[in-house]
Amino acid sequence: MIEEYSLKLLCDKYGVSKENIVNKNNNILSEGEYEDIDKTLDYLINGLKVSRANIEKCPSILYRNVNAIKNNIDFLKQRDVSFSSIESCLHVLSSEPNDLKDTYDYVEENYGVESINKNTSVLSCDKDLVIAVEKLGLDKTWNKKTLDELVQLNSGMDYKHLCNGNIPVYGTGGYMLSVNAALSYDKDAIGIGRKGTINKPYILKAPFWTVDTLFYAIPRKYNNLQFCNCLFQRIDWLKYDESTGVPSLSKNIINSIEINCAPSYDEQQKIASYFQSLDSLIQTTPKKLASLKQIKAASLQSMFPQEGETVPKVRFKGFEEEWKYEILGKISSISIGEFVIQTKQRANAPYPVYNGGITNTGYYDYFNQEGPKIIISARGANAGFISKYKNRFWAGNSCYSIGINNNNWEFIYYFLQSKQDSYLKEQQAANIPSISKKQIYTTNVLLPCYNEQIKIGLFFSNLDKQISLQTQRLEKLKQIKAACLDKMFV
Repeated sequence: MIEEYSLKLLCDKYGVSKENIVNKNNNILSEGEYEDIDKTLDYLINGLKVSRANIEKCPSILYRNVNAIKNNIDFLKQRDVSFSSIESCLHVLSSEPNDLKDTYDYVEENYGVESINKNTSVLSCDKDLVIAVEKLGLDKTWNKKTLDELVQLNSGMDYKHLCNGNIPVYGTGGYMLSVNAALSYDKDAIGIGRKGTINKPYILKAPFWTVDTLFYAIPRKYNNLQFCNCLFQRIDWLKYDESTGVPSLSKNIINSIEINCAPSYDEQQKIASYFQSLDSLIQTTPKKLASLKQIKAASLQSMFPQEGETVPKVRFKGFEEEWKYEILGKISSISIGEFVIQTKQRANAPYPVYNGGITNTGYYDYFNQEGPKIIISARGANAGFISKYKNRFWAGNSCYSIGINNNNWEFIYYFLQSKQDSYLKEQQAANIPSISKKQIYTTNVLLPCYNEQIKIGLFFSNLDKQISLQTQRLEKLKQIKAACLDKMFV
């Protein structure tokens, strides 16, 4: 719906390169609203005199509406941040105003205003992630050492002679059980596989016991545990595999591995502290994500009527009427897509291709569906899986597209999601599992009044956005950690 208009706007009216926008951030064309893009570009180019070149470097700025950008600029100018610094780092303005303020205050308090002026881009980070390499005061003169010089490598042992207790036993896959004795009572260590999974080192908190397939490495004096763990994370352990079958490592091989190491304990500690905070965020984000998914699952059960009922257990205030039955096929248009060969699809094409899977299978230069549409997989292992797409897409021959008439499409989508299991149970048992068009057409849908539909649809839509944000945050944190491991170690 908006891609064509948005692209024309970017290219014709504002002279922004089509190639750069598509290559750098194609989503801007499918997720940005045409009117908002127009207002934002007009403000950036005509109001702030931002160059087209700088906009092309950061098309994500077009996601942010004008008022949010103005708020961020006003805030930064109040703190004497030069506009040239802002212009050279436009993605800073893509932050939420409150997030930007929190980050600024954090950096100012811990590192001073001069550090912000020196590196404005730090403001686009989470406030918990603003510790940059240049702010750690690192000594770049690192020394090459063997792992034997850094850690004492110890072998695990069989635990079967021990009794039940409160001392955890660890293997290459993590915790196994608890016993009444420890190999290390007071010294934390890094577990590294001797056999089997040899490429996933992890921290062991004392007291603990390890099985004979898991070495445990205790840092020697004046070496920091967390820092050594970072070093272990950077090693390509599979490169040192000595076996022709099950992957395995020997003490001699591990001890002889050479690696660059920070010479001072203080420097190690600073780096370790940073990665500890990063790991803490990586560990807590999945918990938040799981909690949001649990809330959604519970809400789908409570906010839609159960079998044999015509009202849900939980409702928004002001709504009391019974919901009414309708046949899905009578309030929608249902169509099956068309096959498109995989070789004609390409990574930077504008339209996603949906088939019988959970996610899109590729991208295509053409579309055969105008969004918004509800999508149901027609055949394959995921037959009956329900998803949605707001914009133009190509529906393959294993994809039903459902357009909703005279009702809120998001409400219908979440209603069907609440009955997801029934579609999966109704898979026709042939060589390939499938769902027929008739099964979809005859689906009973319970409908409240239109205003209640809107409220329910918006509630679940916002919940899905939060789930998506947490998912993206987790991926971003992992990317940040990987990048920092590369940049902060010599």
